[in-house]
Amino acid sequence: MNIVSSPLLRAQETAAPLASMWNVDVRIEDSFRELPSLVAFEERVVWLKAVMQRTWDEVDDALVEWRDVAWRSITALDVDTVIVSHFMVINAIVSRLNGDERLVSFEPDYVSVTQLTGRGNGLELVALGKQLGTFVG
Repeated sequence: MNIVSSPLLRAQETAAPLASMWNVDVRIEDSFRELPSLVAFEERVVWLKAVMQRTWDEVDDALVEWRDVAWRSITALDVDTVIVSHFMVINAIVSRLNGDERLVSFEPDYVSVTQLTGRGNGLELVALGKQLGTFVG
């Protein structure tokens, strides 16, 4: 079993106990990093709240490319893999799988588990993780 993590510390810290238990290394993948901010840090909360209300055809091409990079990375996996990532990454993958154009199609709770499976040349959603409203602040 492989474990892949976003490079952000909170994701790596989440992956560490499982990696220790399985005695495997965590592979860091930049493609599973949280949604990049297109504004200055002090404007991020306001910007993110607005972006989360949009659809993929309403956002900057850089965000669509970010989603597509994550999609290419996840569909390239050829062995069972645990990916430790973030709210918007999970939404980007799930919304694409479901044909949902919203950036936020569900609200995964912290440390919830969303399960996908490879089917032929693609992915299939098995189960959404536990949901809970996420506070952006």
